[in-house]
Amino acid sequence: MKVKICGITRPEDAAVAVESGADAVGFILYPRSPRYVDPQRAWAIARELPPFVTRVAVCVNLSICDIIRIERVAPFDAWQLHGDEEPDVAQALLPRRIIKVFRLGEGDAPDVAEWQGNSSAFLLDTPGPGYGGTGRTFDWQSAADFRATSPRPVILSGGLGPHNAAEAIRTVQPYAVDVSSGVEEVPGRKDHAKVRDFVAACKGALEKARSGL
Repeated sequence: MKVKICGITRPEDAAVAVESGADAVGFILYPRSPRYVDPQRAWAIARELPPFVTRVAVCVNLSICDIIRIERVAPFDAWQLHGDEEPDVAQALLPRRIIKVFRLGEGDAPDVAEWQGNSSAFLLDTPGPGYGGTGRTFDWQSAADFRATSPRPVILSGGLGPHNAAEAIRTVQPYAVDVSSGVEEVPGRKDHAKVRDFVAACKGALEKARSGL
């Protein structure tokens, strides 16, 4: 079970995430986000991270050319497609690691058939206006049902924090969890105590699952 701390804008926040045991950190390259960081600044932070930490670029509706252009100055380990991208974008970016975001609300589960051959993982988030995180949870049982039949590993996001991470993990049993606003002081600035508590809660839930508690 992996943990991703997203919305990193400062070196000290990235350092605390790593020290706490996070497996991945995310940098939001969407200018309309309050957690936006430009690619060069993001890479200046990302390149200092240990090699075992996955560095994820979060983008919204960038063209293939834009992503390749950014990669020339910021070669991230994975790209999270958080907008209305078509599957051919991910196909063109292979063999890069692609995380495709789906918003899981009421109604039918998203159709992932066209994404399963070009994505490394699917991230489930809460529906909402725009493309930013809502900070709200959604029906975890729906997420568990999706995960049970998903052809790719599932990352759970949406309203997670130190207070509910363990319950979410027990219910959904995801491959990974993703948090941003749930461990912040204000948008773009992490609360270091919350980061530590969140990672500890996630790892603790994993240990309990392994021990059958």
